[in-house]
Amino acid sequence: MNDNYENSRWWENYLVRYFVPSIAGMLIITWIAEVAGNDFKNLLLLGGATGKDGFASLILLFLYGNLFCYIASYPILVFHATRVLDFPKSKWKASFMDGYLITVLLVVTASINGYLDLEELSVLVSLGLVVAFSGIQLIRIFKAMRHSNYKGMKESASRGYVFSVALSKRRGSHRIDTSDMAPESDDDDRGLTVTEVKNWKREIVETYRHMREHGNSAFIFSLELALAGILIPIVTYDGMSGLQKMASVGSMMFLWTIPAVFTHLYAQTFERRFSLFDRR
Repeated sequence: MNDNYENSRWWENYLVRYFVPSIAGMLIITWIAEVAGNDFKNLLLLGGATGKDGFASLILLFLYGNLFCYIASYPILVFHATRVLDFPKSKWKASFMDGYLITVLLVVTASINGYLDLEELSVLVSLGLVVAFSGIQLIRIFKAMRHSNYKGMKESASRGYVFSVALSKRRGSHRIDTSDMAPESDDDDRGLTVTEVKNWKREIVETYRHMREHGNSAFIFSLELALAGILIPIVTYDGMSGLQKMASVGSMMFLWTIPAVFTHLYAQTFERRFSLFDRR
């Protein structure tokens, strides 16, 4: 598969994949601004102006939609970075540490909570949902960072690092085995040329990447609905001014973002281990 063909596949472009969640983000921000009241809407500079000011508001709304989409997608980054914890022995096992299960529970609970609108209780439930969801993500990160001794590694390393090394070697190795022995399984590349090994590995990698990357769009949309359900009880609460609502929304989104911040720490541990600096 040549580079010109790959570059022509416009449907794989990030803009195309994130277009639907971004549009959904615009609609969600419009909805939140409407139910929050004029004070909150004016703080967002979405006062419903017409003419040139209306066009500026539309551009601003588009930027808000992209921002909301991107922030909502942060848990996917965490789940992807800690995927070594999932699928023991290549089988999916449901648990409260599983990113898919807790996302479904979050979407359902946040939607019900936002719909019921129990005022102070709904606000507290929203806070509890964000803390629990972010807490589980943080636990996943620290479990993936835990060091152990692994076969083939001269020094201890984290599970996430060992998984990444194994995956990189599996993707990148292209050996020739001229043995006349028949392959023992479909995973066995004995007897294949370098070109044949490259081709089958590239095809399987592209297959799972396409499924995962296009699945991101649906995953992000689900998280957008969950985050909207969390924020709605806050912006509709009559006991706060527009400025207080804005501050509360910012606090909730900060709590939502914390696990993604720790993926930077996670990456730093990878770099440190890869450098072998501690052998000096």
